[in-house]
Amino acid sequence: GFCTHTLEETNPTWSVDLRQSYAVGSVVITNRQDCCRDRLNPFNIRLGDSPDPSQNPKCAGGGDLTIHLAWASVTSPCDGMRGRYLSINLPGPSRTLTLCEVQVFKGKYPLHSLYMYMPAYQTSTFSGSVAGRAVDGNTDTNANDGHSCTHTQEEWNPTWWVDLGQSYKIDSLVITNRQDCCPERLDLFNIHIGDSDQITENPKCGIDHTIGIHQTSTTVTCQGMQGRYVGIRLPGPDRILTLCEVQVFSGKEMFKITSVNVALNKTAYQTSTYDGAVAGRAVDGNTDTNFDHGSCTHTEGHTNPAWWVDLGQSYKIDSLVITNRQDCCADRLNFFNIHIGDSDQITDNPLCGPDPDHTIGVHQTSTTVTCQGMQGRYVGIRLPGISRTLTLCEVQVFSGK
Repeated sequence: GFCTHTLEETNPTWSVDLRQSYAVGSVVITNRQDCCRDRLNPFNIRLGDSPDPSQNPKCAGGGDLTIHLAWASVTSPCDGMRGRYLSINLPGPSRTLTLCEVQVFKGKYPLHSLYMYMPAYQTSTFSGSVAGRAVDGNTDTNANDGHSCTHTQEEWNPTWWVDLGQSYKIDSLVITNRQDCCPERLDLFNIHIGDSDQITENPKCGIDHTIGIHQTSTTVTCQGMQGRYVGIRLPGPDRILTLCEVQVFSGKEMFKITSVNVALNKTAYQTSTYDGAVAGRAVDGNTDTNFDHGSCTHTEGHTNPAWWVDLGQSYKIDSLVITNRQDCCADRLNFFNIHIGDSDQITDNPLCGPDPDHTIGVHQTSTTVTCQGMQGRYVGIRLPGISRTLTLCEVQVFSGK
């Protein structure tokens, strides 16, 4: 599955070797949600250059930390502390440590940590679900179980925005969608970033973005766009905008360290090859989205084109990150299926996702698809239908092993 799990023991500890010493701005920890959320409290984070976690100093002022039990994740500051080894420890006897994701941010804080509770606005408000709920640090996706999500009236072009107080280079946004009801309302949405408080006058980050209805959150890359105001808008009539959290990231690198890309440089295949654009290009580590640079695969146009990678052994697959072509023909990838299993007859393997038909915005460089720990040696991507052409610029397959 998605999460780690120790035995019940005294002072259980999880640690990661970052391979070199970094200045760490903050750590985002995602807690288990299906059961036992209280097990994580209290915890501490240590960072330093000793491989023995107990010898390294604590982050966040040196004390024990807690997570609100309604929250899916918590951000803990490390204030630029340096270290190669980062660990999370539960102090005390008879403790069980479960972590569903640990994200380590290099350099500055994530903006959502520094600027939580900055002024947020929306074009209307339904039932007291104010705009500030999207920047309160609470990532609970149940709008009816507390006060975690915003909600507009049904209207034309409902919009939400936050004033960051000054202009920043925006690297990415993580948008958390409602899950207890109505997740389809968020499709499709636009993001505007700029220095005008007239939000829709600011440039768009990409164009039309989408999120799967079973996808808790989506990450949108904005390539260092500059702006004081970050806005999310639902274009069209009779729309309702609900956001459970909007996290805005600036000026950092992120290490996702509970999973590794097990597809890198593995043997890949496809049903046909056009113009020398071989299957291996999708697992070479090159995420360039311009086909003319030699970075992307390309099949002939035919029925049900497919690409697949042999991971060499069976893994539990957490997620895939699929990078799409951007210089031309980005719409060709819609819609696609993902097959994961131990058969080299790819389409005999089970499909990833409650809704097997996945999509990506035509201006969206990459999409992340969660596969809930499906087991398999072969990971395949297939375009169902006639006269389809499959191009992939990179496929990253993440497994916690």
